[in-house]
Amino acid sequence: MKPVAVGGSVQDRSESDRYLDVQIQLIETQLAGAFFGSWVGAALMSLIFHMVDALAFWGIWFGAYSLYLLMVYLPYHAGLVQRRFSSQERTWLMMGVMGIIGAFWGSTTWMAQSAGGDLLTLFLIGCVASGIAAAAMGFCNSCWAVSATHYLTVVPLINVGFFLHGGPQAFTFSVFSLVYLLYLLQFSKAAEVSAKLSIQLRFENTVLVERLRQQTAHADEARTQAEMAKAQAEVASMDKSRFMAAASHDLRQPIHAMGLFLEALGLTSMTHRQRGMLENAMAAWEASRSMLGTLLDYSRLDAGVVHFEPRNFAVQAILAELVREYAPQAEEKGLVFRLRDTPLAACSDPALVSLIVRNLVANAVRYTEHGGILVGVRKRGQYLVVEVWDTGVGIPAADHQRIFKEFLQLDNPERDRTKGLGLGLAIVQGLCGLIGATVSLRSEVGHGSVFRLVLPLAVGTVMDMQRLGSRHLPRVQGLRVMVIDDEQPVRDSMRQLMQMWGCECVVAASLHDAQTMVLPEPPDVVVTDYRLQHGVTGKDVIQALRERWGTDLRCVIVTGDTAPDRLREAVDTGVVLLHKPLAANQLIRAIAP
Repeated sequence: MKPVAVGGSVQDRSESDRYLDVQIQLIETQLAGAFFGSWVGAALMSLIFHMVDALAFWGIWFGAYSLYLLMVYLPYHAGLVQRRFSSQERTWLMMGVMGIIGAFWGSTTWMAQSAGGDLLTLFLIGCVASGIAAAAMGFCNSCWAVSATHYLTVVPLINVGFFLHGGPQAFTFSVFSLVYLLYLLQFSKAAEVSAKLSIQLRFENTVLVERLRQQTAHADEARTQAEMAKAQAEVASMDKSRFMAAASHDLRQPIHAMGLFLEALGLTSMTHRQRGMLENAMAAWEASRSMLGTLLDYSRLDAGVVHFEPRNFAVQAILAELVREYAPQAEEKGLVFRLRDTPLAACSDPALVSLIVRNLVANAVRYTEHGGILVGVRKRGQYLVVEVWDTGVGIPAADHQRIFKEFLQLDNPERDRTKGLGLGLAIVQGLCGLIGATVSLRSEVGHGSVFRLVLPLAVGTVMDMQRLGSRHLPRVQGLRVMVIDDEQPVRDSMRQLMQMWGCECVVAASLHDAQTMVLPEPPDVVVTDYRLQHGVTGKDVIQALRERWGTDLRCVIVTGDTAPDRLREAVDTGVVLLHKPLAANQLIRAIAP
């Protein structure tokens, strides 16, 4: 494909304007959701960080920010900007909008410093403001000029507060934030290139469709053109999948490191108020991890690395666990959440059944605003039926099959990410096909829905789900651990957390560093990233280190890859495989003897 022309002839400039028009349209269509998410983040910022005893100060900031968002959004919503300005002018206007938004968020550390906030407060505020900057990537990454304006405003201004505070720790954060800025600029530039390629494919497909429409009288030629269009669509889909996998991998890295840093911070002494702030930060991190986990579940199904291991198990144990997880969310929405106890047992894979029911319950909580949710189990002949009832919005009969398609959400045109990604029911259908179960739906618009999962009844001995579900964390004090990862924040966070656990931890950026490292004793366990620099993989690391220290060396692979080929390669290594972003309890269980 021919690259986009940036300058040159009038024809080239016209082509460039076409691309720019689509790029800025992509940003404008997401304005409502992005502004709402930013406003919610600002509200949480004002509430969470009033600990600096300047609530009025933060209130003025929040009020000014809310008024600014409203004043910007209304002209766009009314279509005034789109009708009166060219694409180039709208780009400059959006750069100004995002620059001012960046100034608002960048000023938060200075405000906290001016109000007497301590270094921990500045650090948490800086993390939240930096997270908002990263979140803007999904909103304005189609145009690098817009996203770069935002990043070049918010990150340097964040450093003002740390500069005023002074001290080596504040200086260290400033250095890392500048590295983070370079990462955001580089990633957003790559995202713009991918967006332009997608736009180019859209233009080419439009031309192709028009050509096919004109050649309908020539059946043979039309059939050939259709086959070419299909091939191009498949290539475009593969390109999109590769880009999504790469983007997912790069986003998982900082989120993975952030989670481990927060976990290590939680092991230090803190005040009650600081502990509450940390819990809010952990909740935000867990929400990000959950969304990325959904993408991973879908990628694992697509890669064919999900294995079905049937056994007899009591369904009450897994259902009770789901109720404990989702009942608090239901109560926050004023919903009644009930589980009917059952002695029945099924013959299937308990982990996959739990994932299926989890998606059904999450869907019910997400789309129910009034009334309640009921989870029950009944016997029908030689089968066991798990039912999830809700009093939500209901689903039209014409859409009962469509809702199982990936990335489809019937009642979320604004793409509100609090309503998920539209993958839950696609995962349900894929898992049901894998384990040989069936799922059915009965629904009425305005009166709610019921999903029914049909499983074979258990015959014989039933496994002890309580024992397998034990939450007791093993002790790893004194364990010698080697961590190999080419990302500096990941190495730092892993080392700090393991030292908090009492482990002896050494880190290496590459296989070469690990091989040349002089150690008094071999490590008890090696934790390695799967995709390292210069084409080295976790499989190469394991093979080389086992040749040095013996084949009984325990190894754990931690990967942020979701590409199907990469997942299959990682699974084929045969060692423990964990996925970023990683929860601390997963890591400690994996490295424990």
